[in-house]
Amino acid sequence: MKTLFTAALFTLVSTQTFAQDTEYKFVALDNSEATDICLTAATVGYYKAKKIAKSSPLFNEVEFITTKCNGLSIRQFAKKYTEVANTTEEVINTVSYEFKPVDNDEASQLCAVAAKEGLREAINIGGRDAKFITCNGLRIETFARKFRNS
Repeated sequence: MKTLFTAALFTLVSTQTFAQDTEYKFVALDNSEATDICLTAATVGYYKAKKIAKSSPLFNEVEFITTKCNGLSIRQFAKKYTEVANTTEEVINTVSYEFKPVDNDEASQLCAVAAKEGLREAINIGGRDAKFITCNGLRIETFARKFRNS
C-alpha cells in the first residue's frame, strides 16, 4: 500500500548550479507520512528517515524497507539525493583567500609573500630576520603553513 502512495510522491525540478552539480527542489504531492519519510530520506538521509518511520504507527520495519520513492527503494533514493546535497555543500563551503598588505611596511609585505609563495621565499626576500615576524598574531612560519596555496 505504501508503494501506491509513494509511486508519484515527488516532482523533481532541477536547475543547473556550479557547472555540473544539480540542485533538486522536492515538492510533496500530498501530506502523507510516506511523503514525509521520502522527503526526509532525500534531504537528511536514510537513517533519519528510518528513525522517524519507527516512531510512526503507520510504518513497521517491512513497510519502511519496501517503501518506494519516485520508483527507487528508499535506501537508493536517500543515497542518490543526499550525496548531491553533500557535494553542493562542499562546493559552497570552499574558502579562498587573497592577501593584500595593508601598508608598505616590510613585515606586511613579507607576510603576504609567505602566504602566497611560502616561508622560504619570504626568507629569501627578507633575510634570516624574517623568521621573527608576526603575521596577524601568528608566527610567520605558522602563517605561511596555514595559508599557503589557499
